[in-house]
Amino acid sequence: MTLDIESLYADHSPALSRSLGYDMPTLQDAEDIAQDAWLAAVEGAKGYRGDGDPEHWVNGIAFRKRCDFYRRPWREESVDDHEEIEDVDRGYTLEIRQAFSRLKPQYQEALLLRYVYGHEVPEIQRRLGLTYKATESVLSRARAALKKELESD
Repeated sequence: MTLDIESLYADHSPALSRSLGYDMPTLQDAEDIAQDAWLAAVEGAKGYRGDGDPEHWVNGIAFRKRCDFYRRPWREESVDDHEEIEDVDRGYTLEIRQAFSRLKPQYQEALLLRYVYGHEVPEIQRRLGLTYKATESVLSRARAALKKELESD
């Protein structure tokens, strides 16, 4: 199957950037991850087998790029590092993002798959390589861990 990457980019780029904007510390980080994902998609387009929706394929690339971002050791940032935050709503969003970044990578992945990308437990189970019950447990523990992080701030 030939993948029309230009059409895919034109149709899906705004939605991908928007979804990354919800779970990245800054809009610049979201734009960087989106750009990295699209570059990887262009490089990998010849290897695209046509399994599934091309939009989901690009989302998967972006998801892995986002996970790589959060694995970086310099993740500790404070609100003072973000001068562009001007109002309470943006400050609260940053608190959520910082709390999220302190979660285990598996918890981050499970929560993103469920609440940002809208996947149901069977799809998350497949992606995480766990049983159905184990996936439900990971989601439950991830929600509890995020709540605890938010309450500790």
